[in-house]
Amino acid sequence: MISVCIATYGGERFIKEQVDSILAQLSADDEIIISDDGSTDRTLEILASYQDPRIKVYQHSKDVTLKKKRLSSFYFATQNFEHALMHAKGDYVFLSDQDDVWKPNKLQAMLPYLSDYDAVMSSFEIVNEHMQVTNPMFWTVQPFKNNALYNIAKNPFIGCCMAFRKDFLRKVLPFPKGLMLHDIWLGMMSLRGRGIKFVAEPLLSYRKHGANVSATSEQSNNPIWLRLSYRLKMLWLYLFYAPKVTVK
Repeated sequence: MISVCIATYGGERFIKEQVDSILAQLSADDEIIISDDGSTDRTLEILASYQDPRIKVYQHSKDVTLKKKRLSSFYFATQNFEHALMHAKGDYVFLSDQDDVWKPNKLQAMLPYLSDYDAVMSSFEIVNEHMQVTNPMFWTVQPFKNNALYNIAKNPFIGCCMAFRKDFLRKVLPFPKGLMLHDIWLGMMSLRGRGIKFVAEPLLSYRKHGANVSATSEQSNNPIWLRLSYRLKMLWLYLFYAPKVTVK
């Protein structure tokens, strides 16, 4: 069984195109887990219109104290994805953003590697809001290393390109309190276990439309002290929280 976890918030513009691209690859026994963070647009109406039992929608209550934090959207997204992951019942779990589009062979290309690895991550293409390709291959070589300091410095993991074994996720959930970047954490933790396989093929269209939470190829506008502070927090969690988690 496959679970696809999507964290939604105000996603009415693109959610249907993404869900359509996913449903086309799922069997009758698979599921799409939607964790919605209080959308006030037509996101939930669009999802309800499918009347498809594979689409399961759960409401997530934001921790409003996080609004006071810089980059609060990252904290909200991490909590929302955690909520979705907690409801996933599949043996294999894929993460998905609400505004991308999967390539038709995404599941077929990634699933076989989860027999031997805890996680798998593919490359992707970047498109604009009209689905015109602006970068046909974001990663041509593996972007991460088996080195925690390197991975914390480079942030080489992007959740929407990743999938995991459920038995791995059971060991690393819930996320440590105060975690800002769930995808970096999951990638680093997979390297402590059976590893993560990189697939050098663009298996999704990553849509850049000006309101993305992740910046991908854009140069960060955050001050250096802020970029350093959340990397130090990630290092602290890795050194003092991760040893408590048995992933092998």
